[in-house]
Amino acid sequence: MKTTVVEQEGNKVKLDLEIPADEVERAFNRAASALSREVRIHGFRKGKIPKAVILQRLGAEAVAQRMLEDSLPGWYETALKESGVEPIGQPDLDVGDLPAEGSPFSFSATVEVVPEPVLGQYKDLEVPKGEVEVRDEDVDAQVERLRDQFAELRSAPAKTVAEGDYVTVDFVGMLDGEPVEDASAEDYLLQLGSGQVMPEVEEGLTGMGVGDERLIPVDYPDDFPDESCAGKTLEFKVTVKDVKEKVLPALSDEFAKDVSEFATLLELRLDIRKKIESSMQSAVDQRFRQAAVQAAVDRAEVDVPEVLVNQQTGSMFEDFVRSLQMRGGDFEQYLEQTGTDAETLAKDMRPAALNAAKTGIVLDAVARAEGVQVEDETLDKMIEALAKGAKESDPAQLRSRLEESGRIDELRRSLMRDKAVDIIVSSGVPVPMVDSPDDALEVEAPAEKPSQAETPSDTGTSGADPKE
Repeated sequence: MKTTVVEQEGNKVKLDLEIPADEVERAFNRAASALSREVRIHGFRKGKIPKAVILQRLGAEAVAQRMLEDSLPGWYETALKESGVEPIGQPDLDVGDLPAEGSPFSFSATVEVVPEPVLGQYKDLEVPKGEVEVRDEDVDAQVERLRDQFAELRSAPAKTVAEGDYVTVDFVGMLDGEPVEDASAEDYLLQLGSGQVMPEVEEGLTGMGVGDERLIPVDYPDDFPDESCAGKTLEFKVTVKDVKEKVLPALSDEFAKDVSEFATLLELRLDIRKKIESSMQSAVDQRFRQAAVQAAVDRAEVDVPEVLVNQQTGSMFEDFVRSLQMRGGDFEQYLEQTGTDAETLAKDMRPAALNAAKTGIVLDAVARAEGVQVEDETLDKMIEALAKGAKESDPAQLRSRLEESGRIDELRRSLMRDKAVDIIVSSGVPVPMVDSPDDALEVEAPAEKPSQAETPSDTGTSGADPKE
C-alpha cells in the first residue's frame, strides 16, 4: 500500500492511499465469502455459494461495497501508522468510484491533526513557591483530634442536655394526637449539635434531664419526600433515658503510649509535626509543579482545535459522572439539587478542558524539542504497576490487550508528557509568593491502638422521623 501525505490549510492533512491490485483481489474475495454466509440463494447452503453465483445474483457493486465496509477501516489505520499522522476526530473520506476486482484502488482521507505550537520559554521560569511553616497551633489541633478520637462517653444522670452531649431517647411522632407509622424509635442515640435530627428537636432537647418528657413540634416543608407529612406539623413525644458527656483523655505520656507507638507526649508531638511538615511540603511542591507547567503553557502560542476541546470536555464530563456514582451519588439528583442541567455543566467545564487540551499539546511539543524518549524498560514498569493495581498476575497479557486496543500509545505518550513536565519543573526558579495562603494540608495523627471509648451508633427509622 502506498500512502502520500499532503498538508492542507487549517491543521489538516490529506492522505492519498493506493491499494495494490493483489490486495484488492484478496479483499474482494473475502467480501464475497462473507456475503455467501449471509444471503440465501435457492439450491445452495450458506457459506457454500460460489463467488460467480454471488456476483451474478448480487452484482459486483454489492461485493465492492461490502469490501469497502470491511477493509477500508483497516487500510486507513495502516496508512496512519505508516505515515505517522495522528488524527483528531473522524476522517473525511473520498472514495470516488467503487473498486473493481483485480484493479488497484485509490481513495483519500482528510483529517484534522494537532497543530504545532510556537513554544515560548519553558526552561528557567521564575515560579512562585510557598514556604513551609508548621505552627504550634497546627500540632495542637492534631493532638486535639486524637484526644477526641479516644474520648470516652460517661453517663451523667444529673446533667441537663447541652450541645456536644450524647443523649439516648425514646420518641413517638404524632399527627393530630395519633401516632404516625415509622415515626418512632426506642433507645435512639444522638449527639446534640451533630445535625442528626432536625433543629427543632435539638432545640427542644436542650435543657432536658434524664426521665424528662417533652412534646416537640416539628414543621415539615411542603416538598418533604414523605407526602403524608409534607406541609404538616408533627409533635414528637420525647423521653430522655440517658445523658452521656464526652470526656477527653488527659495530655500525658500515658496518653501518648495509649494512642501511638511513642513513649512520651513530646515524641508524639514531634512525629505529628514531622507529618504535617511532610504533607505541607508535598502540597507546596505540587503547586509549584502545576504553576511551572502553567507558566510554560501560557507562554506558548497554539490554536487549540475545537474538536479537541470537545473531546476533552466529554472526557471530563464522563469522569465527573463516574466519580459521582463511585461515591454513591446519583447524577440526576445532583442536577436537581444544584439547579443546573447537563448542558450547562458541560459548558462550565469547557475553560478547564481548553486549558487541559492546550497543556497536552505544549507538553508534546516540549518532549519533541527535548528529544524525549520512553525506554521499553520504563514502559514495562508502568504496565507492571497497572497490572498490580488491577490485581492481574500476568503483565504480559495486559500489555497485549493495550497493544491490541491501541492504548499502549496513550500510555507511552503519558510517560513522555511526564518527562516533559520534569524538564520544565526541574529548571524552574522558585521565587517568593506575593501572598502566601495559609492552606497547609492536614494529616492524621497515629492511632495504632483501639479506642476504649463508647462508640455512638444510630438506630435508624424511616418515614417522618425527626432526623434530617
